[in-house]
Amino acid sequence: MRYQQIDIRKKILIPIVLISFVGVLLTVLITLHLMEVQSDQTVKKEIEHAKHLIKEALMDNEARLMPEAIMLASDVSIREGVEQKDSAALVRKLIPVKVTFNVDGIKIIDAKGTEIIRLGSSLPTPSILVNAGFDLERVALFVRSGNEIWLTAVAPIRSRDGKLVGLVLVGNKISKTLIKEIKKGTGADVVISFDNLFVGSSSAAEEEAINHSYEEERLDYSNNLTEIHTMDGEPCLIDRFDLKTSGGNKIKVYTLTSISHSNQAKRDNAIAILSVSLAALLVSIIVAYIVGYQVTKPIKVMAKRARLIAEGDYKQRIDYSGVREIDELATSFNIMSEALEVNRQCLEERAYTDSLTGLYNHRYFQDSLTNELMRSDRYKHPLSLIVIDIDDFKKVNDNFGHKKGDTALQLLADRMKAQVRETDIPCRIGGEEFAIILPETTSYEAYTVAERLRMDVASQTIPDIGKITISLGISTFPDHATDKESIIEAADVAMYHSKRNGKNMTSIYNGEPLVKLDPQEDKWLTEESYYMDMLHALISHVEAKDQSVHSHSERVSMIAGLIGLELGLSPNQVEHLRIAGLLHDIGKIAVPDYILAKSEPLTEEEFEKLKPHPIIGEQILQGTRLQPVLKAVLYHHERLDGSGYPYGLKGDEIPLYARIIADADTFEAMISGRPYHKAMSVEESIAKLKQDSGTKFDEDAINALDRIASRDDSLHCIAMTSKLCDIDINDRPLTA
Repeated sequence: MRYQQIDIRKKILIPIVLISFVGVLLTVLITLHLMEVQSDQTVKKEIEHAKHLIKEALMDNEARLMPEAIMLASDVSIREGVEQKDSAALVRKLIPVKVTFNVDGIKIIDAKGTEIIRLGSSLPTPSILVNAGFDLERVALFVRSGNEIWLTAVAPIRSRDGKLVGLVLVGNKISKTLIKEIKKGTGADVVISFDNLFVGSSSAAEEEAINHSYEEERLDYSNNLTEIHTMDGEPCLIDRFDLKTSGGNKIKVYTLTSISHSNQAKRDNAIAILSVSLAALLVSIIVAYIVGYQVTKPIKVMAKRARLIAEGDYKQRIDYSGVREIDELATSFNIMSEALEVNRQCLEERAYTDSLTGLYNHRYFQDSLTNELMRSDRYKHPLSLIVIDIDDFKKVNDNFGHKKGDTALQLLADRMKAQVRETDIPCRIGGEEFAIILPETTSYEAYTVAERLRMDVASQTIPDIGKITISLGISTFPDHATDKESIIEAADVAMYHSKRNGKNMTSIYNGEPLVKLDPQEDKWLTEESYYMDMLHALISHVEAKDQSVHSHSERVSMIAGLIGLELGLSPNQVEHLRIAGLLHDIGKIAVPDYILAKSEPLTEEEFEKLKPHPIIGEQILQGTRLQPVLKAVLYHHERLDGSGYPYGLKGDEIPLYARIIADADTFEAMISGRPYHKAMSVEESIAKLKQDSGTKFDEDAINALDRIASRDDSLHCIAMTSKLCDIDINDRPLTA
């Protein structure tokens, strides 16, 4: 084949491969030689390092023992104990010293070598002391005792006139433990020989040292650094050096440094170099191949990604190659892909978004609730669902037209967006029905959010329509339901419960089943709804007489509900409290207007005209299905000490609902203010109530208020009567 007929890739590949092969061969030869030299130097450095650490360990031991022996020898009480042969006194003196010095043995002998006292292991008397007649200056000596080698410091004990009266011996064993510690620092096996006793870091090392010692004597050579093979066949370098004490005797120290790892390292490095060299050669081949391939690669990639886009993957993009013509083509391709992706996102957003309100639609709600329930089940976190329905929405459409109805829907959607966290999911799931999915949220937290939203909506005014209200129901996973269908059903039940009990309220699911209303029940509901509407109108009329108590009943209702939740009351009981709070002042409809509107304190005569209003309120509510709240309305001005009205009841004679409404009513008056006193802060109001806690007001309810105020901003939000609470909802905690 002629050179001109060779493929362009091969024309690039052949010269690069030849040049790379020659370069790799030279590099391998030079590198192997340098590594051999460096390996030998490294092993010798390791041996020198091991010798240094061994000398340092043993000499440090000597340097520590000698001052200790000298200090004991110069101690007056020890000298007197030796002179008097008072072994008991010496024991008392030396026991704490031994613990403090952390030595293996302390021994005291008299001038004749007779042992007076010994603490610790059997510390031998060096033979050199016997030979010198025990009259030596302070020295350090190696001593053998059975199968142990000791490093012993000796110091003379002299009388006042300088006469030798005894010797102090302080010693530490050169044990296998010490030698193993030295081995950890050096990496080499260590054997110490003294007086034909070999003590090493391992039995195998001791055998090798004994054999080497025999070879030294038999062959009479002085080259200490010798390469040997152990009984296991492992190559190593054995080195021997002498270590003297200040007393003149010495030990032989053998180090056995394995060089198998060095030899293995040489082999490994040689293999690594060859591998790297072959890899480099392979890389050069690949580079040459890639250079030729770069021309055709972008076109093939573009064709492949065009097929993926045709299949629906609009995120495909072409990377720039650096070739101008190909990059221009890639730019056009990427612009087309981005346009298709934007169109896909717009279509997807329309598929999941309600066009009127901008909230997520029913389809997105179903998918999200499924996913969030799975996540909550996996991580064992709570999840709450709020279902919301606009009260009497059909009347809005019938009376004002569907366009105004759409305005009401948009208003509710806007307030929902303003009141939820980024992690919450607000949705429109029906005509006038909405829902909020609240991940990692308990029933109590969901109730706080729902009430805040309800008050927010109730405070808005729509042109031509006026005000609208909403009814809300709450269910929580896993407390009330464990799957999607049941949690939706439970929230619906709670929402219908709110409808039945007068609308414009929030209910937490209480376990009752969802049943369809029979005609008689539906008729009763309609009548009850009209009756509750009438009661609301009466309450509004009462509050209209005195602008200082505008929305007072609604705030009392919220506060009472929060207290009930904090005290652990059932959802039904909390709803009873809320209704009682809403209706507690309904009897004031019979109180003269001038008394309600009066800005100064009431006279005794005026107060007497006001006092019957709880009785009148109970009479108004007689005949309804609100029997559980009647006593709360009747007795909400009674006090624990009997100072209240209308009957002067005391203590437990006052029902729990009435005690809670009384505390909520008083607290609301404090935080809202009146013409005759300024509004107090939440903290000041609770502190004021605590002064009468247990005497006039229920202690448990006051403590519940204190806990709520410490935990979240619910009470502060209620305290803002003239404007909507402006609070960063994303600061609401995820869990209780």
